[in-house]
Amino acid sequence: QVLGEALSGIGLESCALLGAHYSTPVACELALAQQPVRISALLIDGAAHLLPAEAGRAIAAKLGRLAGPGWHEDASHRTFLWDQAERTLAIFDPAFVTSSANIHLVYRLILDYLSTGMPEEFGGFEPYDTAGKLGLLDIPVGIISAETDPLLPAYAPTLAAVRWPIGRIMPGGHPLHDPAHAGTYANEIADLLERCTATGKGE
Repeated sequence: QVLGEALSGIGLESCALLGAHYSTPVACELALAQQPVRISALLIDGAAHLLPAEAGRAIAAKLGRLAGPGWHEDASHRTFLWDQAERTLAIFDPAFVTSSANIHLVYRLILDYLSTGMPEEFGGFEPYDTAGKLGLLDIPVGIISAETDPLLPAYAPTLAAVRWPIGRIMPGGHPLHDPAHAGTYANEIADLLERCTATGKGE
């Protein structure tokens, strides 16, 4: 409701919407409420809730403790943020080793984590019927992933859940953790949007 009001507030009569990772449920709900006039297309980048169970467990295991570190006798709380940042980067690039060339990525993730307020529990995996919600959409849905994206296993289930799917798997890594691919990612999103528009659905 708030997002819908914001669109009205800026005078935007129609637009496409991008939902990425854990914002996918928010994007789905807004699209369902505002399709097809206000929201003419939905783009999804990594529907985490559609990860096969095994893939989801593997990511969680690699991340280790997801909630705030608290205080521990072994002093692991001293390096928690650094260790968590390195574990996350290694999920997207198994060969990742911190160096002077990429240390800025580690600090960037530390800042991102701090911005969450150091939650005691991680709520990213709260249940959401992504497949059921996507199946109710009568607008084109563009789905994007990358070859080394750990959320790639969610790509096929997302395609299968959508009435009017348009998919694309980018070569290489996701720009979220490989900024060198940011330009390619922007071009791929623009291409997906153009293909969605060309279907004529939701117009």
